[in-house]
Amino acid sequence: MRRFEWTRYLKNGRWLLLVLVLLGLVFGFYLSAQQHDKQAKQQEISQLISWQTQLRNQARLLQKQKQLSLSEQTNSENLLQHLDTLVTNLSSANPDEQGLTQQYLVFWQSYQSLTRHNKKLRIAGLSAATVAASVRKYHLLAQKNAPCLDFSLATTMNGFSNYFFSNYGALLFLILGIFAIFDLITRDFERDNIRFLYTLPVSRQRFFRIKQQLQVRVLLGLLLILCLGLIGFPAVMGQPLVMFGYPLGETRLFGQTLSVTLGLNLVSLLLLLILWICVLSQLVTWLALRFKQSSIVFGGVIFAVPLMSSLFIGTGTFQQFFP
Repeated sequence: MRRFEWTRYLKNGRWLLLVLVLLGLVFGFYLSAQQHDKQAKQQEISQLISWQTQLRNQARLLQKQKQLSLSEQTNSENLLQHLDTLVTNLSSANPDEQGLTQQYLVFWQSYQSLTRHNKKLRIAGLSAATVAASVRKYHLLAQKNAPCLDFSLATTMNGFSNYFFSNYGALLFLILGIFAIFDLITRDFERDNIRFLYTLPVSRQRFFRIKQQLQVRVLLGLLLILCLGLIGFPAVMGQPLVMFGYPLGETRLFGQTLSVTLGLNLVSLLLLLILWICVLSQLVTWLALRFKQSSIVFGGVIFAVPLMSSLFIGTGTFQQFFP
């Protein structure tokens, strides 16, 4: 019976269209990620130039007012030189990522040390907590010999996966999955094939269990194709493979501060998708048996998936269990 249902589905031919649509969706996200990287790089350069202007103007003013000691003058000049180097390197076509990590670390450490002794010389909008977090981040990157990817994370292999899931990619994938499975049961009622299927030597309970297993297989197959696409497109474009331990930030879980890595973030998102796949299969089967119409089943699931997403993610539950 399982082979019979699987053969029926493969002969339908819709799966090939779904695969092409899914790959097209991933490719569209990759083009968007490229634009994101370009814009992020320009914003990073503009921000550094703004900081550079603020520090230089403040240093000149405090120097005229004789409020800077000789050591503070030297430190402020060194800090401005670090900023000059950062702007120059970021403006180049192929900046040295690991070299930028070291330069950012030196810049933030120098800025932290300088502002600790002189409260008047500081960049507007940067709190002590933000500066301390930046020092910890770049220190960790330097320890792991990891590249600085603040402005070019989205098009790397692992970074692209994070970009996809962070921009409603998971929701679009689930909606595409609904197209893939919503008529696996209802089409048999609508085409009146159910009478023939009921004559087969298989109990109704086992028949619908097989239908559910087919739904899960189809969704997991699409998830596998999605993962291959998320890795494949950056690989074809020659982007580097960023290690899964790349730190994205920090979160508090059960009263403790933990470092959120790229790998932990992606694994948690994949676990969430697999959970949704199981729930989606149960929901589709229940709606199909109750209403027996593809339009009602599809509409019900389309309404349920965003609602479930907003309840689970919007309330902070996702961040508590999957940082």
